[in-house]
Amino acid sequence: LPLAVLVILFPFCMLWLLPVVKFVRELWRQKRMTAGLPGPPALPLIGNLLNVDRSAEGFTKNMIWRTNSLSSIGHELGCTWILHRCFITPLTGRAVKDIVDSSEEITKGHDYDLLLPWLGRGLLLNTGDAWRARRRLLTPTFHFSQLDSYISAMNRHAKVFVDEILIDRIDSKFDLYPLIKLCSLDIICETAMGKELNAQHNPAQPYVTAVSRLAQLSIETMSKPYLWSRTVRKLIGKEQEFMGYVNTARDFSHSVIEERRTALERGEVEQNKRAFLDLLLM
Repeated sequence: LPLAVLVILFPFCMLWLLPVVKFVRELWRQKRMTAGLPGPPALPLIGNLLNVDRSAEGFTKNMIWRTNSLSSIGHELGCTWILHRCFITPLTGRAVKDIVDSSEEITKGHDYDLLLPWLGRGLLLNTGDAWRARRRLLTPTFHFSQLDSYISAMNRHAKVFVDEILIDRIDSKFDLYPLIKLCSLDIICETAMGKELNAQHNPAQPYVTAVSRLAQLSIETMSKPYLWSRTVRKLIGKEQEFMGYVNTARDFSHSVIEERRTALERGEVEQNKRAFLDLLLM
């Protein structure tokens, strides 16, 4: 009987154990890499996790407070303070420069694996020779002359934001972030995809909702260790919700790609009004 129970329970134990082993291995790898760098005292295994508020607003406030309270130390050490997951690690300015400028250190941490179903292996999440090849291919699209052509779209949506969205909120206290986010999404969709989303006047639009919820669910999963197991996420419905919004976002993206492809083939896109997507398709 005990053997039969062990055989039955073993797969379930492994489902819980493997993410823990993966986490501990990654933690020790980070610890070895940062051993020679100065930083605030931390507990074994969990580091500074207990000192970091994991809500979006609290996370930002905690980061600002920590930066200000340790600024004198930072000035003495010449440090820049950056954040990786829930562990705040001070790196010297030189170390940051070496990492950011490196053409070798391009592999993202395991946290980003959660975003793969949504973003795929594009420029953000790719690595190695595939990343380098696509980066070379995309470099011309980031030329200043091309970016300058997006200014009119930025100005138009910013004018909607100021003259139509904020006008009724003068002299009142309100949360600016959700409104700024919608304005940014309008700008990104037009300049990147050539699509008029009108998110500022239609915040309940399915793609707008999908992007917002995907970002929230991703942060929630990254900041709560018990959600690192996909099995757990499935059991409580988080995985199904996430993939539902992924499908919504994908369907929207695919429909926009086909629209722009057809418009380009028919010569309906003016040269001075090409979106980033048009350049990729060409």
